[in-house]
Amino acid sequence: MFVLLAKIKIMWEKIKTYFRNRKINQVLTQSKKFAHDFIDVEKAKSIGLMINVNQCNPEDLKDIHTYMDGARAKGLKVIVFELNYIKKSTPAFGTSAHSVFINPEKVNWLDCPNVAVQGLIAQYDMDILLNFDTSESMTPHFVSAFSHARTRTAVYREGFESFYEIMVAFKENRFKKMLQNFEHFLKMIEK
Repeated sequence: MFVLLAKIKIMWEKIKTYFRNRKINQVLTQSKKFAHDFIDVEKAKSIGLMINVNQCNPEDLKDIHTYMDGARAKGLKVIVFELNYIKKSTPAFGTSAHSVFINPEKVNWLDCPNVAVQGLIAQYDMDILLNFDTSESMTPHFVSAFSHARTRTAVYREGFESFYEIMVAFKENRFKKMLQNFEHFLKMIEK
């Protein structure tokens, strides 16, 4: 009985991997239609933040709001892609004029956002997208591929290089420290 269940689980993972890889190839092909480029953070007019609220402590959330307020004060358009992997969750950044909320009810079995959410993601043109999600989920990578961001950045994960223009390895996964490192590398562009 246990052997049969183990074989079924292995077969299910193989099927899921096959269809996920197929979807990834489709999404990356679609992503190539949008012109990606390297944008200096100081020249950016709009910035997207992809945030997994399940990974944020109260201090991180405060830092995120402070950063958003500061960016808006400088005239930047700030778009928030809020990821929450709890099924019946509600948006933490719901007051943001430009935000897309994604929870398990809005993704399919491959962790890919549904068509309605893909449309919401694609409606925002951004100079820079900063992906702060360090989870094992595929959702942030799909969001990045569907986005119309000229420069896409993320925490380094082997095998996901084709989704981003810049990937940075971090020792500390706190929002403030990650933001400083992203900005450091984005300021080095075209200098």
